[in-house]
Amino acid sequence: FDNQATHFDVPLGNGVYRLVHPDHSEAGLLKYGAVDECSKLNINTATQDMLLRLPQAETTPEIIDCILDWRDEDQDPREFGAEDEYYMTLDEPYLTKNTLFDTLDELMIVKDMSVSLLYGEDINTNGIMENNENDAELTYPFDNADGSLDKGWYPFLTCFSYEKNTDGQGESRVNINSANKQAMQETFGDALEERDIDNIIQQRDNTQFQSIGNLLDVNGINKEKFIEIADQVTISDEERLMGRININTAPTEVLRCLFGTENEDLVQAIIEFRASSDGPFENVGQLLDVKGMDNTQFKNVANLICTKSSVFSIRAIGYIEQSKTYKEIFAIVDRGETPPQIRYWKVIR
Repeated sequence: FDNQATHFDVPLGNGVYRLVHPDHSEAGLLKYGAVDECSKLNINTATQDMLLRLPQAETTPEIIDCILDWRDEDQDPREFGAEDEYYMTLDEPYLTKNTLFDTLDELMIVKDMSVSLLYGEDINTNGIMENNENDAELTYPFDNADGSLDKGWYPFLTCFSYEKNTDGQGESRVNINSANKQAMQETFGDALEERDIDNIIQQRDNTQFQSIGNLLDVNGINKEKFIEIADQVTISDEERLMGRININTAPTEVLRCLFGTENEDLVQAIIEFRASSDGPFENVGQLLDVKGMDNTQFKNVANLICTKSSVFSIRAIGYIEQSKTYKEIFAIVDRGETPPQIRYWKVIR
């Protein structure tokens, strides 16, 4: 993620290459390495409230409804949204996709979306303010020439993120809604007593768990016990849990989308915790140790977060001094497969 020694001007053939990405902190510096796609908000799974918290003045209920209509499976427009009835009236008509986004660039064909909203002033998405991005309307893109770079939504969105439904050792997690007593004893035996497991089974027989955080409501399961087993439990049989946000790598802007702009102190406490000697988070249960986090808030986000990732974006720049040859590419790499797979790539220049 940030290792200049291994990712800056590395010899390759007759030239060198570097892996580079912008630092979204106030410092605004460059970092060297890959970017965790789970540090971003997934445009295919994010809720309406999460999308409305994206950092742009142009973010409105109108555009969010249009995005949700584009990715849903029906032809029923939301209050401010649009379906085929709108798109087929355009000068160059097309149908609503009504399924998931394949790329972020696809947002540009959604009603009401604008270049300034998606890319801000950073039209080449490199995170560096260049002359044409700070000269008002002299050259494209048009900007406000205020000396700071508006990055738009682009750095904070993805459509590739997922968490493998396995624990830190790569073992499949135990579904607390369906696993039998023996399976739970084999997995949780060192952390939970037999009566704790009996209580889990009794509670799920009454009401299925909607979140792993609901284990905190089970008689005998205190915070310490929960944290010990948190990485080993799930409520899903899916091999991939789409759109999870990594609380170890998500920037402030994405954590605000997750927890709400009204919880700024909690967002900063999470960032401080993961950078402290107590961090990084080894499992999502440790979020309960963060100042300001309560059980209710944790249950609301438990199905949305993770602490490890499989998909990364890479911006690679290669240069040969002798011939002045320069090439820049962007790629999405999925390490959840063996061998790793390239999910998307494009030539920047």
